[in-house]
Amino acid sequence: PFLVGFVAVLVMGVAEPVTAYQAFGVSTLAVVVLGCLLIAFAMEGAVCLVMALPIAVPLAICGGMAAYLLQRRPSAHHPATFLLLIGLTPLGATIERSFQPPAKLFTVTTSLDIPASPERVWRTVLQPAKLAAPSHPLFRAGIAYPLASHIEGTGLTATRYCDFSTGKLVEPVLIWKDGSQLRFTVVSNPLPMQEWTPYAQIHPPHLEGFLASRQGEFRLEPLPNGGTRLFATTWYQHHMWPATYWRAWSDYIIHRVHAMVLQNIRERAEAYK
Repeated sequence: PFLVGFVAVLVMGVAEPVTAYQAFGVSTLAVVVLGCLLIAFAMEGAVCLVMALPIAVPLAICGGMAAYLLQRRPSAHHPATFLLLIGLTPLGATIERSFQPPAKLFTVTTSLDIPASPERVWRTVLQPAKLAAPSHPLFRAGIAYPLASHIEGTGLTATRYCDFSTGKLVEPVLIWKDGSQLRFTVVSNPLPMQEWTPYAQIHPPHLEGFLASRQGEFRLEPLPNGGTRLFATTWYQHHMWPATYWRAWSDYIIHRVHAMVLQNIRERAEAYK
């Protein structure tokens, strides 16, 4: 985005110097047009681009302002400068990806108090479940959400299967403590989302590295009133930069998924007989 804004303002300033206001508008328009082209050529979906706008637009404006400050230098309009910038623009993402640091492991924990004994909640956690389609706008926009789950086997030889709207999550059990803890690793992740696109289907490469679950856990804690506090934890990675910005999205999405699963367990535990 920085290079897109920089090149757009520099090209506009060939004929005559641009004002700061014009640089602001041109750099913003350039990155929006780029987003439209990415959708038109089936390279990206609308939801990902909307999520990226809060960081893409400021970066493009910074690039435009840098070009505004440099436009009066003779070297800024030299043909070699334009050739260099045109070459760097498509290669910028590739270079950035090559030098990105290793992905960190993040943890998200959500809890819910359930007015049922730990024994009843534990039995409910192990039972097959079917979840209603969510009404939250993010899930309706294409973010993956759980549909059903079941466990095959018992103890450390068991495997949990969770059907998502975009595929299946396969989770062999790591820890099985009756009545208190169920932890599993993840050997197969579904796509994190289904993109909004005018085409039948697209598959942006970055979706393979965004929000990859590594482990999950249910943990039960008895409450003094006889109820149970149920914790759902997910350990995950993503390979998107800047990590702090994209983690805000991924943490929120995982919390929403946890809330759906915990609420479903609560409803079934309360109705369990």
